[in-house]
Order: sequence, then structure tokens, then C-alpha cells
Amino acid sequence: MEPRTDEDFNKELRERLTQVLGDVPQAEIARRTGTIRNNVNRYFSGRKMPADFCAALIKAFDINPTWLFTGEGSPRVADKAIDMSDKVDNLLGLVNSMQAVMKMRMGELAGKSHLKELRRLSDALDALHALRDKLNKEFIPVFRALLGQYETAVNAMDYSNAEGVHRVLEQVARICDDDDLHLQYNALAGIYYGNIREIDKALDASRKVFWLTILKGEEKLIDLVSVASNYAIELTSIGRVQEARGVLSTVIGTLEGVEDPDKRSLLWHTRFTYELTTCHLGNIDNALTVLMRAYRHMSKAHKGNSRVALMSILTAAGVVSLEERIDGGAKGPNPSLRGYDAGDMIMHACFRHDVKLLGAARKKLGKTLAEVPETRVKYWDLYSEKLLDGLEGKKEAIDDFLTEDVVRQRSADKNSMHRLSVPVGACQIAIACEAYAQANTQLKNVEAIRKECPKRVTLPMMLIGRHMKNVLLLHDAGKLAREHGDLPDQANAFLEKHANQGYAVFESDAPSA
Repeated sequence: MEPRTDEDFNKELRERLTQVLGDVPQAEIARRTGTIRNNVNRYFSGRKMPADFCAALIKAFDINPTWLFTGEGSPRVADKAIDMSDKVDNLLGLVNSMQAVMKMRMGELAGKSHLKELRRLSDALDALHALRDKLNKEFIPVFRALLGQYETAVNAMDYSNAEGVHRVLEQVARICDDDDLHLQYNALAGIYYGNIREIDKALDASRKVFWLTILKGEEKLIDLVSVASNYAIELTSIGRVQEARGVLSTVIGTLEGVEDPDKRSLLWHTRFTYELTTCHLGNIDNALTVLMRAYRHMSKAHKGNSRVALMSILTAAGVVSLEERIDGGAKGPNPSLRGYDAGDMIMHACFRHDVKLLGAARKKLGKTLAEVPETRVKYWDLYSEKLLDGLEGKKEAIDDFLTEDVVRQRSADKNSMHRLSVPVGACQIAIACEAYAQANTQLKNVEAIRKECPKRVTLPMMLIGRHMKNVLLLHDAGKLAREHGDLPDQANAFLEKHANQGYAVFESDAPSA
């Protein structure tokens, strides 16, 4: 028997829907499903039906989803309730049989009087497994078709459609146990959840993808590097750097000793990502040699995606001039990477707290920042704008900053590092505006969030470094509140320690206010 294609599946959907909705005008279908009338006509005329339209039909017309997708059961949910009574009786009989076996003594199981009961139990279990196997085979093309729509919606950042398809996929994934489809599903779910800031769910999906890929062994070795790197980046983005290092170490151990040039390139990419985590822990000196060698041996594609991360570290280490980076403009093969590059340079310029440098950075990079819709880039655009306003003497900059929607959203973010960035930035802007009471309030907010962070969370070095610089700016101006009296010593110790480990930007004579 030939496997069903997506076209076959779509044809079956149309036939079943025509059967159950043949007397319903298309205008009424459009109204009740919230779909454009012309689109309804296209779907019933042969165009591929999206999952969100099917979900709307199921809800609006009380259609049994199992019947719609597989042809099994009754067309209507109300009819299904009648059919279910027999199924419930069968399941109840199965449960009763199992309970009867549990009550038997071991010796009684061998008795002839119980052989009939045991055969009945065996037959019921065989039927159950057969039904599951049948459903699994029937749902594979459904699963595959839905994944295609899900991938399209996720890649297009069409979160409304992605949510509708995702809900259906969650149910289908429980029925279908095809490993490759589950791998694809969890990979897309990780991206989807990451984009909508459901970090815990994104990590859970990424963890499943990582282990499913490892279990595939040599077959998925090339995929493993990409999966592990993405998982490690997600962990690092919420400060779980040590966990990220564990993931990357597993992959390095798996790839160690391979001779194939392509796989050697992947090994170097993984080592590069691992040494980035060493920098995140505060020690550039220990990472820099391997970081540079790894970058040299990476593939062209991986170099393109990793360039900004490397340049950021080299800028913090004083190896690369920030002024020269800004003069060269944002670089990258796509708008997202160019926005990431521009955001990183703006972040470094904000750290320097220098009106001339920040003004030049915004003039050169402002257009690139404005073209990128990512929240992170929008935040750096706003932050740098208001900091520059403050440095130029506009006293209202701090109040303007705190009332912006992107700041409010970041303040409510589940990611503690995102929440922390708001009072750190607000404190710096308040200092620039000479609003010292507000600066001390924001300093207090920073310390409160730091204390709330779990011990396993490693906060970003540049963010904590800016916080410590803020402390010293207030102290040197004689405006640091008494309650923060022990912070200057902590700030000096932190900055000195990490300056000695390669963060040249933290040095007391570094070009910053």
C-alpha cells in the first residue's frame, strides 16, 4: 500500500467536511470560523487547509477531530459520546481483568480456572496495542503535514497561526510516536516558545531535542552540534552558564578524535561556544587563545553567525577598538545579525558613558537598530537614545525612559537578566540627568533583583560591570546613599578582579566616565 501524500490527506479532509457540512453555505462557514469568504472557497476547492482553519471548524460545528483527521469514529462529537460508551465498557473490562490478576496469588495464576481470564486479558492488551499501532500509522501523514504548516508559521513569526497549529500538534504528538517527527516537532516548539518568551517551555523542548539527537548517535552527529549550541545559548541567555558548559562538554567528548574535516570543523565550533561561556564566567584571558584558534577552523557559515559574539569579547578585552567598529558600521549576512551587531556596539558605547562616542554610535547605527523588530534591539535603541539625552542635559530623559512600553515589558520579563537590565540602565540615565535620588532608588532595585537570583544564575559581566561603574559614579559625586555604603568596595574589587582576567574595559583608566 502506497503511503498517503499531503495532497491525499487534504483531499480526504475536503471529502469528510463536504459530507458533514454539505448543506451549510460557505458564507456561514466563513462567519462561524472567522475566515475570509474567498479563503473558505479556496480551501473547499483544493487549496491546502491550514490547521487553524480545521481547529475553527471543529469548534464551530462540533466536529469530531479524530473522525476529521482519520475517518475513524463518528462525524460529530455528540455522536462520538454514544460510541464512547462501548469503548468505556471495553476499557472498564480491561481494568477489571487487570485488577482480578493483581488480586490472584502467584500460585493461583497457574490454575486452570484462571486461564480463561488471563487469555481475555491478553486479547484485550493485544487489541489495545493494535489500535495504538493503527492510530500511529494513520497519524504520521497528519503529523508531517501539520509540522510543515508549523514551520512556515514559526519561521514567519506568525504567532497567531503558530499557536493554533501548536495546540493541534500537542495532541497529535501524543498519538504518534515517530522519533524523527518528534525531533522536528520539539525543535520547532523550542523556537516558538523562545520567540514568545516562554523560556521554561523552550528549554524543555530544547532538552528533548538534545537527548533525542544524542540517542541517534552517528546518524545525527552533524545535527548534534547545532542542537547543542542552540540549547547552550538558551541556557546562557538565562544565566545558567554552568549547565551550558555541561551540554557543550558532552558534545566535545563525542566529537573528540574524529578525522572527517567537516566534523572537525564542528568540533571547533563547539569549542568556540564553550570558550564563550568561559568569558561569561568572567575570564577572557583563559579563553582567548582557544577562542581565536577555534574561530579560525570553523566553517564559513559558523563564522558568520559567531562573528558578533567574538567581536564583543575582543572589544571588552581592548583588542578591538570600539570606535573603529562603529566607523565600519553593522555587518552581517541578514538584518537580524546586522541588528545584533549594531546592538552590541551600542551596548559597549552605553557602557563607556561618553556623550561624544554614544552620539557617533547612534548616528552611525540608528537606522540599522530601527529596522530590526526584535525586542532586545528595540531596548538598546531606546536605552541609548535616553542615555544620550541625559548626557546632553535633557533632565526629562529618565522619566521618559521609565514610561516606555518596551521598558515596562522588560521589567515584567521572567528572565531575571532582562529585569535587571532595566534598573541598571535607569540608574545610569538618572546619573546622567543628575537625578541622584532616582539613581539611588534604581541602585536599590538592582541589589534586590541580584539577591533574588538563584545561585545557579550567572549574571552578564558587562551588565554587572555597568552596575559597579554606576556605584562608583555616585560615590565619586558624593551622592551615594548611606544604605549603599559597602558597595564601593565591592565595586572596586569586582572591577579589579575581572580587569585582571581580561576585561580591559573594567580598568580604572579605561576610557569611560
